[in-house]
Amino acid sequence: MPLKDANGKLLARNVVTWRNPLRQSLGLYCQKPKPDTAYLFLFPRDVRHAFDMLLVFSPIDVYFLDERKKIVDLKQRFKPFTLYRPSKPYRYAIETKAGMLDLRVGEKLSF
Repeated sequence: MPLKDANGKLLARNVVTWRNPLRQSLGLYCQKPKPDTAYLFLFPRDVRHAFDMLLVFSPIDVYFLDERKKIVDLKQRFKPFTLYRPSKPYRYAIETKAGMLDLRVGEKLSF
């Protein structure tokens, strides 16, 4: 399942999907994000979970999307050993290698 913008432009060919709460809590712990890969967190309802970078050792970008797959918040160049709580509830979160995508709040995605 590729990740695309609202115009159908391919953003990431590979999408790793995490639905399981345990897998979601681990995220990219002790891993480096792969190029051209997006890591998609699917939640059953809107949430406001904080994301942490305690065991992630390279910066990443995190995009928070609502139920319509519109970006409602983002954290770019999320640095190791930090914590971030999104400003709005979200249904999906996408992690990528820092700088891989050039997206803004308000943009819609498809996956």
